[in-house]
Amino acid sequence: MTLFIWPFIDGIICLVKTVDEVNENMEQKIIASVKSA
Repeated sequence: MTLFIWPFIDGIICLVKTVDEVNENMEQKIIASVKSA
């Protein structure tokens, strides 16, 4: 049973990490545009 669950959890962790990175990039872009404005 756990064999089926682990890849699923792994995929969620990867997805969360990717979303975090995208959010950080977006924040940096927003901060940069605010500073230049």
